[in-house]
Amino acid sequence: GPERGSAAMARVVVVVALVGCLVPGARAFGDYKSDGVFDEAFLEDYCGVTAQKLIARTTLEAETVEFPELTGFVEDGLATPYDGNEAAPLTAPQYVGAEQVLCKVKSWDALVEYYGDGAASEGGTCSDVNREIVDLAYAGYAPYFAVPRGDIVFDDWPAFTGQEWSTQLPGVGAYVSASDGLVHIVGKAIAVERTNPSPFVGPERKGVVNCASVHPAYLWKLLVEGPAAVAPVCEAPPNYTGNPFAPIPLWDCPPGSTS
Repeated sequence: GPERGSAAMARVVVVVALVGCLVPGARAFGDYKSDGVFDEAFLEDYCGVTAQKLIARTTLEAETVEFPELTGFVEDGLATPYDGNEAAPLTAPQYVGAEQVLCKVKSWDALVEYYGDGAASEGGTCSDVNREIVDLAYAGYAPYFAVPRGDIVFDDWPAFTGQEWSTQLPGVGAYVSASDGLVHIVGKAIAVERTNPSPFVGPERKGVVNCASVHPAYLWKLLVEGPAAVAPVCEAPPNYTGNPFAPIPLWDCPPGSTS
């Protein structure tokens, strides 16, 4: 229920032991796992709780379904296919990369159709997931970070086709802009609302938002060691057009993480 989601979001950032991540005066990432703030449960519920609730602006939670292979996630992972007008248990497919976590969650209008008015509201974005994790991290651990909060901005990178969204994913979690010198956290998304009129999208794929947002352990390393350790210097991502006949532009920005 909502209490479990609130507790998961309060635990902030996460998972894999980056015990070697040290800066003068700071503890290792792994040291925090014993104090109840950083917990593997956050990553386990990343898509179904954190992403679903923020993107659809809802208190509803989904069951996170982990895909160990990217191909299965892209081709077979569906966020709660519809069965007529029957509401099914919410599911949120998830794939975990080195710098990004890929999610498929229900759109706000799909939840309203499922559960009625007031179940969700519009306006949530993929970058809201990044912003929440960053803000929670700074609220408790700013003294350990090498990056001032004011030096972080959030990129919304919209795609218009599934191929555009999945190209170069999982990819760059963050980069240093060659134009402004700030750290940009990347949120790449495609939203296909339930009311989307496209005849080229099947009903099982409508009412879904695909979101690629930052992996919390990568974010921790970025903030503690500084962007030079894991974030490349790049220009902004290219703009997508949704034209199925045009080549999909590639982003000349290699991931900075070697883990």
